Amino acid sequence: MREILLKRRLVIFCSFLVLSFSISSAQKVSLNLSQKNLKTILEQVSQQTGYTLAYSKEVVNLNDKVSIKVENAELSEVLNELLSSRNMKYEIRDNKIFILYEAPTGAIKTSATQQNLQQNQSLSGLVTDTGGVPIIGANISIPGSTIGTITDVDGKFTLSVPRGSVLRFSYIGYNNQDIKITNQATVNVTLIEDVEML
Repeated sequence: MREILLKRRLVIFCSFLVLSFSISSAQKVSLNLSQKNLKTILEQVSQQTGYTLAYSKEVVNLNDKVSIKVENAELSEVLNELLSSRNMKYEIRDNKIFILYEAPTGAIKTSATQQNLQQNQSLSGLVTDTGGVPIIGANISIPGSTIGTITDVDGKFTLSVPRGSVLRFSYIGYNNQDIKITNQATVNVTLIEDVEML
């Protein structure tokens, strides 16, 4: 049974690769939108390029009103215009646009902030489902803060977090899982499907 499931996933994955390859060449973007919410504009970019969006709602705020007018512009040029002034950055991998929070540069650090940074620790890990399959784009965040990230195409993440904080792991269709960070350098999490939601 497991072999049949793996073969089906392989066929679906290969079909997705062929489809992704055919749409990945659509790198040009044309937009003429006035005072639209940033999320709506990024969804337009997603439709035109065939790339899907991945971001953490707890970390990235896409509610800004934006006006943009571009004709046949490079995808990178459009994303830079939309995100660079809003403390956000992006990465494009495997037909996904990952939107990430970027701390402002040149910010003056108070002694309390510097002390907090010294108490931070680097944390990495893997997020999978109960079948051991990596979850792409799972949210990892500290509730009520701007600290967070999402998992990459292998379900892996790296994040600098304050010791003693609680990390929340979440993904649509799965139950949230909170884990307190003490001195561990690695945290591997298995998310369980939310049967009620499904």
